[in-house]
Amino acid sequence: MENATPHGVSDEWNTIPWQKLARYVYRLQKRIYKAKQRSDTRAVRGLNRMLIRSKAAKTLAVRQVAYSTPKLPPIPGESCHRFHGKAATCSTPKLPLIP
Repeated sequence: MENATPHGVSDEWNTIPWQKLARYVYRLQKRIYKAKQRSDTRAVRGLNRMLIRSKAAKTLAVRQVAYSTPKLPPIPGESCHRFHGKAATCSTPKLPLIP
């Protein structure tokens, strides 16, 4: 590991186009809102399903949880919180945490 990045963060995580992902998720949310306003239940369900299954939304969620200030104390004896049973600290790679 000669070319390891600082704090063990993977190069892939650093090159993710965060603004593009956020824009994509925002547009989907806006489409859901507009479909709800016109009472198009079928479109709302389909768009919700698309948002929930979206890799962009999952990636943004992992980023938000990984870098947010925890409201609950960490698990006793550990210095980090867990995602789906996997520990994540600042030095661990986040990409494996995306389901």
